[in-house]
Amino acid sequence: MKEDKILLKLSGEALENKKDNLIFDGSLIKSIAAQISELSNLGYKVGVVIGGGNIWRGKLHDILKIDQESADYMGMLSTVINSIALANILRQNFNTEVNVYNSLEVNIPNNFIKYNSKKILKQFNKKGLVSIFAGGTGKPFFSTDTSVAQKAVAAKVNRILIGKFGTDGVYDKDPNKFKDAKFIKKITFKDAIKKDLKVMDKTALEILENKNIEVVIFDILEKNSIIKSIKDDSFKKTIMN
Repeated sequence: MKEDKILLKLSGEALENKKDNLIFDGSLIKSIAAQISELSNLGYKVGVVIGGGNIWRGKLHDILKIDQESADYMGMLSTVINSIALANILRQNFNTEVNVYNSLEVNIPNNFIKYNSKKILKQFNKKGLVSIFAGGTGKPFFSTDTSVAQKAVAAKVNRILIGKFGTDGVYDKDPNKFKDAKFIKKITFKDAIKKDLKVMDKTALEILENKNIEVVIFDILEKNSIIKSIKDDSFKKTIMN
């Protein structure tokens, strides 16, 4: 296998246990951790960014009349909680070495390394070490997508895997609203921006354009989907580059 550096973007909403009204679906997050550990053991260098949608969603700032800046910090704190959870599951259940890098100024002893884009490349290249990036960009008014793009460029990954919640790739319009929505197997960053397909936010797409990074979008709820998105050519996914 050629050297392959991967950044996995997980939907926070996908981690939620809606049935029991819990922020985590234990079996799903353990399945995700098992796949991350397997990739690491196979020699892939793996980084992870997790959203915070199982705890806090941006639309709530309108409902609760919270200002945008405070709402963004609440979202970033949610990604910190999710990152701590995943890191501990990887360490305790799968004996996987993990570093958690936090862009947000919070003091939780023995859990984080302060994020530094200049130092991350050296750490990311360490064999068998999974890197989890918490706290988004560390600043309000930026999305998790932007954080993913920034981390991908800083770590010089060649592939971003985006595990969506209940969506198996990119369509020309919302497949949950339109029965005639057409699946898009491959698309360029430029076309995704031009067609305003909402794959990632525009800032993130512009950062990734011309960076020689492939983005793979798939349904995280499919069994063993992270592994399949890399290993199984027949697995349904959208590739963007």
